[in-house]
Amino acid sequence: MGGWLSLLGAELRPERIIGVIGISSAPDFTIGLENSYLSDMQKQELKEKGKLEFQTNDFTYIFK
Repeated sequence: MGGWLSLLGAELRPERIIGVIGISSAPDFTIGLENSYLSDMQKQELKEKGKLEFQTNDFTYIFK
């Protein structure tokens, strides 16, 4: 949460920001991921069941 807040703060005052260092921050990069990476079958499963587990490399995303 702190990483996200610091990014939002930096966007609001770019003239005052030289850089942002996020230590152990966890931004959500899954927004829009379903349009880029999911197959039509996976999109259908998400629509029908309301949940889909999507695995990429060594991480599992759960869409709801």
